[in-house]
Amino acid sequence: MANTTYSVLLLAEQNELALAVIRSLGMVPGVEVHLASNKKSHAKYSKYLCSFHLVDNEKESNRVKQVVTCAEKVKADVLLPVDVPAMRFAIRHLQILSKAGMLPPLPESGQFERVIDKYQLNRWLQEHDFPTARFTPVVQKDDYTDAASQLKFPILLKPVKDEPDGASQQKEQQNLYLFETSDEWNRFLQDHDPTERDAILQEYIPGYDIDCSILARDGQILAHTIQKGFILQDLQYSPGIELIHNQSLYKTAREIISVLNWSGICHLDFRRDKRDSTYKLVDFNARFWTTLQGSLGAGVNFPHLTCLAALGVSFEQPDYEESKFVMTRTALKHLFTPTGANRFSLHETGFYYVLKDPVPSLVKAGCALKRALSSNF
Repeated sequence: MANTTYSVLLLAEQNELALAVIRSLGMVPGVEVHLASNKKSHAKYSKYLCSFHLVDNEKESNRVKQVVTCAEKVKADVLLPVDVPAMRFAIRHLQILSKAGMLPPLPESGQFERVIDKYQLNRWLQEHDFPTARFTPVVQKDDYTDAASQLKFPILLKPVKDEPDGASQQKEQQNLYLFETSDEWNRFLQDHDPTERDAILQEYIPGYDIDCSILARDGQILAHTIQKGFILQDLQYSPGIELIHNQSLYKTAREIISVLNWSGICHLDFRRDKRDSTYKLVDFNARFWTTLQGSLGAGVNFPHLTCLAALGVSFEQPDYEESKFVMTRTALKHLFTPTGANRFSLHETGFYYVLKDPVPSLVKAGCALKRALSSNF
């Protein structure tokens, strides 16, 4: 497995996810990495990237032709979609794209759309007797009071789909609200209209977040890691995670993947319900994830394994070390403080990968500074 060399063309819209995948593949000797995107990307400045190709952002039929041309130009062995829009694009044009390069395991279109839609996902979980929180959609104004009355407070209001346009995870969190009482919910309705965007109301699950990252084919898990946050933020993803082993959670995740007959990469967000000690799936991310390098540091290089699966190279399910990973911004806040230095080391942070490949992050910071200065003048 270590001696397998190949050329891979990444398909992506989300810059940070693309960069995480590029840097993961950059750790593998002999792998050539190329990127095709319909958006400008600071990821193109990565030292691990051999070429960047900007493809049509308006007409999808043109984008398909341009991706095929790119794949032929770079002699791509593998075409690897990174984020939700790219996954949808690859699934939709599977027959044409598969002639230009090998594609990784992918779900069929209806299944993909079902799992990334929180309402459909929750209905599926209920139908198959998996533990889930009580929920109800918010469809029209008259449903507000009735919808909330069907649930027990506290309740969450969240979008049915998180990434309609490849939005950042930080932006997604701004659309998530927690209401402790019916009075809080009613006050919110005075100034907001949840039906401006498809939304779901869901009972809040007391407990903690725990996630499972997976590569699967035909319902069989090929690789996985499990992570739990140790730097916690209210209603937000944890910027600091511990890679752990948890057989009970893995059993639940394996059963879901098996019943779904899932093929592809995914990151499953669970809540461990302290009331009944069950693990309830609250989000199914059918894409690579922002803490990807945490899995890499623990010994599981998901992008590389996904490419090997595309190429038909067999491998044993890898084990992983229990370790920590902290996102770059949070690491910079904590790394040089007395308490932070004792909690994790440099190589357990996103900053470690930035130091190895600094130019994309410098370009991103420069663009942010330029925007800030222009807005003040």
